Amino acid sequence: MLCDTKGILAGTRAKPRNLLVMSAAILGMYSFVASAALKPGPVDTAIATEISGPEEFDEFRPAQGEPAGPPTTMPPLSSIPPVPMPEPPAAGTQPALAGPGIGVSYSPDTGRVQLGSPIPAASGGSGQGGFYAGSDGGSSSAELGPASFGSKSLVTNEGSFPWRMNVKVAFRRGTSWFVCSGAMRDARTVQLAGHCVHEGSGGNWNDETWVFPAWDGVGDITDSGDEYRLQHFGAARGQILASWTGWTQNGNFDYDWAVVELDRSVGFLTGWFGWAYGTNCPSNVFNVAPYPSEGCGTPGLHNGRDMYYWSGTIDSCPGNQLEIDTTPGCFSALWGGESGSNLYLIDGDNRYVRGIASTSNRTTIGRYVNILQSWVDYVNGDFLPNYGRGATFDLEALDMNVSPTVLQAGGSATSVLNHLAANGTNGSKNATHGFDVRLSTNDLISAGDTLLSQQTYAWNFAGVGSVRVNMGQVSIPEGVPPGTYWLGVLYDGATDGNSSNNDSSYWDAVQVTVTQETNPPTPNPMGFSVVPYALDTNQINMTALTATDPSGGVQYYFDFTSSPTGGTGGSDSGWQDSPVYTDGLLQRNHNYCYRVYARDTYSNQTQPSRSFCATTMDDTDSDRDGVPDYKDNCVKVPNPSQCDGDGDGFGNHCDPDFNNDGIVNGLDVGPLKKAFGTSDKIVDLNCDGIVNSLDIGPLKSLFGGPPGPSGIAP
Repeated sequence: MLCDTKGILAGTRAKPRNLLVMSAAILGMYSFVASAALKPGPVDTAIATEISGPEEFDEFRPAQGEPAGPPTTMPPLSSIPPVPMPEPPAAGTQPALAGPGIGVSYSPDTGRVQLGSPIPAASGGSGQGGFYAGSDGGSSSAELGPASFGSKSLVTNEGSFPWRMNVKVAFRRGTSWFVCSGAMRDARTVQLAGHCVHEGSGGNWNDETWVFPAWDGVGDITDSGDEYRLQHFGAARGQILASWTGWTQNGNFDYDWAVVELDRSVGFLTGWFGWAYGTNCPSNVFNVAPYPSEGCGTPGLHNGRDMYYWSGTIDSCPGNQLEIDTTPGCFSALWGGESGSNLYLIDGDNRYVRGIASTSNRTTIGRYVNILQSWVDYVNGDFLPNYGRGATFDLEALDMNVSPTVLQAGGSATSVLNHLAANGTNGSKNATHGFDVRLSTNDLISAGDTLLSQQTYAWNFAGVGSVRVNMGQVSIPEGVPPGTYWLGVLYDGATDGNSSNNDSSYWDAVQVTVTQETNPPTPNPMGFSVVPYALDTNQINMTALTATDPSGGVQYYFDFTSSPTGGTGGSDSGWQDSPVYTDGLLQRNHNYCYRVYARDTYSNQTQPSRSFCATTMDDTDSDRDGVPDYKDNCVKVPNPSQCDGDGDGFGNHCDPDFNNDGIVNGLDVGPLKKAFGTSDKIVDLNCDGIVNSLDIGPLKSLFGGPPGPSGIAP
């Protein structure tokens, strides 16, 4: 039972937004007892099935309302000074303890302090366990030697095993920032020195703590979220800090231990060190890989960006300290910035931490606080079950992978697409798990991003378990503009008890380059909705079919191909937005031929339509009434006024077909008689304003034939 020293009832703690990381092994649930060793299971994969393709895609829409990264007040990481490394206390000056002490935890978000469960008295023996090498199984021959704690060696492949299990730590107390070193202890737990999380002797806890696994020293934090983008594995934010009352209350360096629960299960990617404890003065060869950051007198060294490796044996064990005899020098002594680095031994292919860098005089003495069984029992039996892991199943989408990373819009699908689904808790779940594959304009994957696919897979997740999910391949929609994007996964909200970390954002999203699509608009080939036709003696008009394209922008090109009759003046339209084109300045009574193309925003062009021809009109005026035949509603009867009482395209002068049956006959005599003497505009054939005997002549002249002819009647 946890004891709340501020009287606050323990309850479910809401975690800040998590980020997601990689592993490729299934880790079975195991018991946290001092003698148990973690044995990772085999690498497994699951196959995801697509249940839905891309959303209906007319035009690419950049995501709106992307979530912001955490607020950043951190200075450039390489410029933060090391927490002052304490001088080794003189013999007999360590503060006395009233009892064996107990684990104590603190939440910077709530200010709550909790004491752990009482720990039974240590047996005085030794033990080790809990090592996990990471998804690739690690390597058994990475350490460099020699075993003398002589000169440190620069590590140039921080992202490889075993160096990747070591971390750089930055923390804030009040307005002051400091750095330490540390090492991964579990999927989302890092182990370091007590003075890297608490001032000791009743002082203050950190207000903010950040962990950078295997930082390569490249880049710095200049914008919100940058901390999560650093290599090799991004970052994680500390949520719960824990130490030992022997340090927090008494300031005794024999208990200068600490662990930090992280908001990100980065240990699935890096692997983590096992634990070792004992009361003996060990004779093993030990290794350590810190980030020295304290000036040592030589410009350029201890710049805070470099990881160094050191190896050797313990020279003495004063109190609960593992002491090495050092010599003055940048590479031969223990310096600021190395506080919290984990001293580990190698047993077969496994690596177990036995000490944590604690104090140094920078010249002849360097000390690592020895790890006791009571500390191991607190971390394994109290801190991890309640904080570092918890009991509620929490699935994270980690380490998105894609190939190729250059994808053409509207082109071929990916050939490799997978992510790691990881459960860093002690909870378990056997279910069908669903997720979206989304394309984002930044590395924050959200429901506002473009949906490429919806997929599911069935898997039985054990506690601290993971599976590599081979996903259905996706392609980039045709309308996506060229540029830089990110592919990521977003799990369904009902997948687990914590939907705030269901997206593979920041480091875990994959940057891709989208190149220009090459698909032309539709229809292809292009066509006419209205084929070319003459408007008059010098103009021909035409209308293209309406073309569509996901890019949103379509233009048309009307191509004048020829004039079979030798007419001059025909011309192309050039590219234009309108599907209508009128070619002018043509010669009368000549034939002109045209075809049409369409193109999209990226100049992808359709095949041309068939060629269609039209003949411009002739300006002959057969009846010499001043109106050309092609415009004349009575071609053979002079009618300058062009009056047309019934509006049928036949002028009154040649249209005694009053019943519009297509022929002038006896049936048309009746309407003339009936309207005689009136001003009926239809029957007034000479358009003089009255129906009289002068209107009988046109009826007689056209009797028995059709009305007209007309140059404009349908």
